[in-house]
Amino acid sequence: MRSPNILVFDCGASHLSGGVFALEKDGAPRLESHAIEALSADSAEGKSWAVAIGEAVTRIMTLLDYEGRECVITVPGHLALTKFVKTPAVERSKRDRIVQFEASQNIPYPLNEVAWDCAEVADDGAEVELMLSAVKRDALDELCAVFERAKLVVTRIEPGGLAGVRAWRAAPGRNRDSSLVVDVGAKSTQLLFVGRDNFFMRTLPFGGSLATQLLAKKLSCELTQAESLKRELGDGQGSSDSSRQELIDEAVMEFTARLQAELTRSIFSYSRHTEAESPEEIILMGEGSRLPELNRRIAESTALPARSLDVVADLDLRSASGEVMSDDSLLALAGLAQSHFSGEGVAMNLLPPERQFEQRARQGRPWWLAAATLLILALLPPIIYLQLAAARHAESSRALQAELGPLIKWDTRNRQNLEKIESLRDRVAILREIEQRSERWTLLLSDMQSRLESVGDVWLESMVILPVSRLSSDTEEGAPLRLGLSGKLLDIENPTAKASSASRERVNQLLQIFGESKYIQNISAGGFDKSQPGILKFELTLVINREESL
Repeated sequence: MRSPNILVFDCGASHLSGGVFALEKDGAPRLESHAIEALSADSAEGKSWAVAIGEAVTRIMTLLDYEGRECVITVPGHLALTKFVKTPAVERSKRDRIVQFEASQNIPYPLNEVAWDCAEVADDGAEVELMLSAVKRDALDELCAVFERAKLVVTRIEPGGLAGVRAWRAAPGRNRDSSLVVDVGAKSTQLLFVGRDNFFMRTLPFGGSLATQLLAKKLSCELTQAESLKRELGDGQGSSDSSRQELIDEAVMEFTARLQAELTRSIFSYSRHTEAESPEEIILMGEGSRLPELNRRIAESTALPARSLDVVADLDLRSASGEVMSDDSLLALAGLAQSHFSGEGVAMNLLPPERQFEQRARQGRPWWLAAATLLILALLPPIIYLQLAAARHAESSRALQAELGPLIKWDTRNRQNLEKIESLRDRVAILREIEQRSERWTLLLSDMQSRLESVGDVWLESMVILPVSRLSSDTEEGAPLRLGLSGKLLDIENPTAKASSASRERVNQLLQIFGESKYIQNISAGGFDKSQPGILKFELTLVINREESL
């Protein structure tokens, strides 16, 4: 939804014009208040121009008595570079890339150093005519800054000539088939060719300041004095000094001749445009157009009727105060207001992208706040319900915890007791295993004793458990138990003999008897000592049966 009022400014090289427009019921803009401030002659150069604009903004806001903070402005022709290009008519989705390419080719500055935009002038289905416009970012940042210091926010920036074209084409009750509007500014002159279906703009690199410079040079005076004299000439006041008047006439003639030549060249070039309509009249406006005899001389050189802009008749501009308006800058102001209210006509925005982003964020902030408020209000009942439900569940949980407390303690004790029982069971199992092994050792020793008694006159001196051999393929856990035995066998029948045949027989008998034991899996003789008469020392290795593990 557009605002019912709009604050607009036309920034010229030698003036600042401001106005407040309101929207009438029939959709036409109505001028509520208007003010114009002239800038000093030396303010058109360098940074002093932006400073002078800032000072003029403060004075105009006091005169307008407007409380709004957002505004739309124009930039003068000497700041805005304007180019018209033609491109093939391609799909809308692909035009952005073509426009980007054309901008990089036709704007003689790196695109990141300028704020630029394009507008579609005409589309015949085969070709699209585009208007490119660019302004250096430094100049725009400085211009926006002086408005911000006056507590205003610039929301859109347009070339002044484009706003003028839009107002000229939109004004009712006039023949707008073909006109040439010549806006003679201080530092540049805008030529606006306005046809029925298209338009064209050209900026001449000189304006009323050229006439001022020529006068100052001819009269050998300061620019401020020459500017005052030029304004007097525009008001129809001549000089009483004939010699001085001749110099003034020469300066005016030189300026007029140069403007005539450029107009003739521009009209000829425009007429060669394939879709151009030859202008039927020339409308002069701007401070520099008030020089004496300028209308007549241009009409003679171009063979076209030439006249000054009549704000009331040409624009049909409605004023809330009913006063007669003669300010030429109202053409651009009306164009800005018409674009804001209706959104129709060719328009562009030279506001730097980062400032456009800030503007969108600022405009969207109230909607986000409203949406957030509605969301909070919508979620408030469920949140309250959930908080009450959570409080009830917390109370129930506390009561349940109070009941479960003793049970949890008993459960903890039970778990600890079960762990102790399991530990005792493991110890009992170990003791039982030891007991069983002790019984098996007792049975083994008893069996060995009985077998030694059956042989007779034999005894054991030592018995050791042998380690598992490293050459064995059995692991330490799976290897059978090996016992090393050493003992002596007494040969009673042959006490003086060393290893008699009877002794050997008894040894074989001993080995056989041990081999018959269920506890012994295998037996081998480790060695015999025959050195002592009547006694045979022996060493045996017993491999215990796996099934009778000890």
